[in-house]
Formats: sequence, C-alpha cells, structure tokens
Amino acid sequence: MVMLIFLIEGVYLYYDVLIYGANRKNVSMIGDGQTKSILYCKIQSNYGVWMQGDGSTISDLQIKKDPDGRGPGKYPAFHSSASNFVVEKITTVHGAAAMIMYQAYNGIIRNNMVLDSEADGIHLSEGSSFITVEHNCILRAKDDSVATVSLS
Repeated sequence: MVMLIFLIEGVYLYYDVLIYGANRKNVSMIGDGQTKSILYCKIQSNYGVWMQGDGSTISDLQIKKDPDGRGPGKYPAFHSSASNFVVEKITTVHGAAAMIMYQAYNGIIRNNMVLDSEADGIHLSEGSSFITVEHNCILRAKDDSVATVSLS
C-alpha cells in the first residue's frame, strides 16, 4: 500500500521540522510543480523537510528556507535517512545545506535544482550508500556541489 501526500499549488508555511515516512513504507509526497507547491520553513534553527522510512518518494515541489548561514545550530532544507527512496524534481532554496543524506541507503537523487545553499548542494555521509546522483543543477553552493563524506 502507498500513502500519498499531495500538495496542490500554494505556499505551505511550517514552523518545525516536517518529518514524513517515519515507521512506514512507501510514503510519497508529491507537489504540483517545482514553482507551484512550496514548503516554506520560517524557523531558521530547525530542519526543513526530513524524509524517513522505506520506499519514500518526494517530487515536484520546492523547499525553501530563509538564509541563515551555516555552522552549529543551522540545518538543511532537506534531510533524508530513508532507504529505497527517490528524490526528484525538487528545488531547494537556501538552507545551511540543500540536501543531506545521513545513513540513507539505495536511493536516487535526480533532476533537482539546488539554489543558494550555505554549504554543500548534495551531501552524502554517515554510511549512506548505493545512491545514484544524476542530472541535478546546483547553483551558488558555498561549498561542494556534491560531496561524499566517509566518517569513522
């Protein structure tokens, strides 16, 4: 069974971390388009959207944060610790980093637009593995466009 969260055209304000897919399988969050469905986080010290679970998908929307620099207490626009996931046709605007994958496994990150990240555009670390990153456009990242980090 698939759980679908569909965001029609509009701006959706939220003030805390937006977690979806936790303890569930096959949760999809789909918007009406990268310029039409906008998730906008107004609290600068919190995460943006956090995708978890097995088989999660996010597509066709924009994730926006107000610029707040980088460093301790600063968080990404999008974060994932999912497995068997797909992230596609997402636009991120600002955030301490744009897309961070921690302990994510077996996923696809493709056809996304990353704008004005305060650090890495796409960051894979903490044991993330078997992830395909393809056909993404990353503009004005203040660190690496795409980074893979192995920490032990």
